[in-house]
Amino acid sequence: MKEVSVSGAIMEAARTMKLQLEQEQAAAMEEHFRLLQHWNRAVSLTSVRNPKAAVTLYTEPLQILDLMPERGRGKLVDLGSGGGFPGLILALLRPSWTVLLVERAARKVAFLAEAARKLGLRGVQVLERDLQSYSDLPDAWSFDILTLKAVGAFDLALTLLDQKGTAGSLAILLAGQDGVSTVEQRLPQYAGRLEQAEIRPIVGRERSFASVIRKVSACQDCST
Repeated sequence: MKEVSVSGAIMEAARTMKLQLEQEQAAAMEEHFRLLQHWNRAVSLTSVRNPKAAVTLYTEPLQILDLMPERGRGKLVDLGSGGGFPGLILALLRPSWTVLLVERAARKVAFLAEAARKLGLRGVQVLERDLQSYSDLPDAWSFDILTLKAVGAFDLALTLLDQKGTAGSLAILLAGQDGVSTVEQRLPQYAGRLEQAEIRPIVGRERSFASVIRKVSACQDCST
């Protein structure tokens, strides 16, 4: 029996989940996976090496894609981009958006830049920076959406949304149940400014969720 390609497996998973995905987008995801495996020999980008297991890495961004309007030119900031999940994949799916990938490890930054170039993602910028506070993000980088997978940085993500986001901006925090609980515990500090918009399960990743936080009004006492 012929082995299913990575792009074919991603397309099949997307159909099963009733998620919209074009064949050329799936092919670009397969190209990203090949780059990931090539660089993974020298740089620790992912522990996933089995093409079948890799499918969930690509269907996870698909499950939050509806939060990025297809029409228009929005701005997305992805913190701790690593191998490109979810920020680089979202950039691939929404080429009209400008996407800033923030990563502190120089070799991962090099990978992200190379992957963006190979995939023709002209709207992607890569920033080598270890964000410790909201002031570390360039002033020009207000955003419509902030994405993050690193549980330890959720406090920073909420502060960035509060300080740098505009009304209606979202933070999409990908986490397990503990991460969701951490966010729920922190939100009262931002009462009246940030709200829990949604918590959606991530299909294919056991006990994984997208915690979606919306900025509803400005921080009146915050310095900018």
